[in-house]
Amino acid sequence: MFDTQHGIIIACDVDDIETLKTLVGETCDIEGVVGYKLGANLALRYGLKHITDEIDFHLPVIYDHQKAGTDIPRMGEKFARSCKASGMNGVIIFPQAGPKSEEAFIDAIFHHGMTPMVGGEMTHEQYLAEDGGYLLDDAPPRMYEVAARKNVEYFIVPGN
Repeated sequence: MFDTQHGIIIACDVDDIETLKTLVGETCDIEGVVGYKLGANLALRYGLKHITDEIDFHLPVIYDHQKAGTDIPRMGEKFARSCKASGMNGVIIFPQAGPKSEEAFIDAIFHHGMTPMVGGEMTHEQYLAEDGGYLLDDAPPRMYEVAARKNVEYFIVPGN
């Protein structure tokens, strides 16, 4: 999906499409920038298809649905089809619903010619059980292992 092995993906966590246009326009030619990540807030407000029709990103666009991959397995196909129709190149999932959903979402993303990116661990308070959260402490490594077996090459991991 990317032309280089390393680079920066700009998180487009802005409030409106005009600010997004400015952000893309001012960063798309910077050496080292390899793509853009769109989140659910912009997608809900404007629609992914409208955003990609309005803005020439020049680089791959990744959709982060804020924990996609947590639905039942059969929703993976519908979700991936919608992302592809909206012009996405990659999709971030956090498969907290278990390995069957994870496999189904990964397969569907690949089937529609996009790149899956899998996350498992987050750094906010009370995420894992050992810190008072709901997820078992070994869940993130298990999510990454399933993804690796499914030939996923991109993983979302905490930077700290």
